[in-house]
Amino acid sequence: MRTAADGDEEERLRRRARTGSYTALAGVVGFTVCLLVRFSTVLPRWDLLAMLAVVGVGAAIRMHALRARVLNSVDPRHMLRPDVPPVPPGFRIEKRLWWPDRKSMESTVVLLLCAVPLVLLAYSASNTTAVLDRVRGSDHTVVRGTVTHVEARKAHQPKVFEGGHRDSVFTYDLRVNTRADRTGRALEGTIRREHIVDAQGESLLVEGDAVWIVYDPASTSRQAALATDRGKLDELLGGWTADRGIWKVALVPALLCGVRWLLVASGAVNQPGQDLVAAAVHTGRARALRVRVAGVGRASVNRGRVLRLTAPEGERELLLERWADPDHVAHRLQGQNGWLYWGRTARDGAPAAAQTLRDRVWATVTLARRRANTGPRALDSAVLVLADGRCLRGRTPRTLDGTMAPGRAVERRRPQSCPEAQPVERHVLRAVRVRPLAVVLALPAVATFLAMLTVPLGDLTEDGPTNAVLLTLTVLASGYASYRAAVHGGSRR
Repeated sequence: MRTAADGDEEERLRRRARTGSYTALAGVVGFTVCLLVRFSTVLPRWDLLAMLAVVGVGAAIRMHALRARVLNSVDPRHMLRPDVPPVPPGFRIEKRLWWPDRKSMESTVVLLLCAVPLVLLAYSASNTTAVLDRVRGSDHTVVRGTVTHVEARKAHQPKVFEGGHRDSVFTYDLRVNTRADRTGRALEGTIRREHIVDAQGESLLVEGDAVWIVYDPASTSRQAALATDRGKLDELLGGWTADRGIWKVALVPALLCGVRWLLVASGAVNQPGQDLVAAAVHTGRARALRVRVAGVGRASVNRGRVLRLTAPEGERELLLERWADPDHVAHRLQGQNGWLYWGRTARDGAPAAAQTLRDRVWATVTLARRRANTGPRALDSAVLVLADGRCLRGRTPRTLDGTMAPGRAVERRRPQSCPEAQPVERHVLRAVRVRPLAVVLALPAVATFLAMLTVPLGDLTEDGPTNAVLLTLTVLASGYASYRAAVHGGSRR
């Protein structure tokens, strides 16, 4: 039995989990602000590493609080197992969204929040060369010099416009002098510049042009960092970025998070709405079976693990939502009695076949058919309503013969006459723990991310945006694979 002390402890742990979330969010925001204030500076980026540590502390606090809620909850062996009425009473659900649905929405916002600073960091890392990092880490000098010789040039991504003009990115290996009369120190460097050239391909950067030079007067090296714009040079040396496009990209998640917060505060994201299976019960289109939670087993339609439900007439399988862990759910609900309701709903219709090459490629990459459990036609939406009034959503095979118990047709019932069902708690669906596979899959993302914070990865002889995209995709692909391994409950393999 729950006591007032148990309720106070659960509320305390809930507040601690929120504190961890806000701490991690503050770390992400601080990371982005540090990047905007000092877009590029001497490596390693201790300010960004500190913000990364704040994110880790917040995540650890939240994980510890959620884990404590599971450990402090009532032991399933000591829980009451009330019986259920012999006739299916039906049910109604007043909340349209429950935890898995909200979790998917929140994960999308978190992904956007984390992707924006990642893109900014990748763009910064693609412009940080070894020469630039060495020079700005010393007692450097900034002067306006002169180009004495153009060694080579290379065009990237030319775009032809009307009139024959081309918008290209050129890479130059230059010899420069620190004085306009060429009596100063002779230096060398590489510069990448975007501009428009005419149809004959004449470049705008030639011998005699003025460039900004940053070098170490105490070093004997002839290598220097060059830029055609003083503002760009100040940005590379540790100043704030004046690029409006970067600021717009950084403000997008703030706007979306603000809209999301307003929707949550107003209750618009969780307005009362009818569950699809409950609607089938109210219209007499559902079937029901009195069952007992018996454990987990292998699904008959795929190789995934499902919740196994037993009844005098036979057995039933309940394939849970993506966020639910069948083993953990079976442990928490072992021996509980209830009614399983199922019926074909609008979301169980077969999806349209992929017509275009893009659709077929996307279906293959996302494993659409496997995630649909070998075809939606074989499954119906289902809700398990326990005797204590809690409910669990999932899907069950449509088979009405063989080893699957067919259940009984539910008489049409008015919603007002049906008892209200509440979704099971979050800690019943999933245990907070470290999953080794997810950790292994996240290692490439962690390594790439730390490399961008500590090692100069820029190369001016290569295409800068391409390098930034490759760095970003490496982190996102590894992070997404780790995320899928962490949230995969096993029922949709």
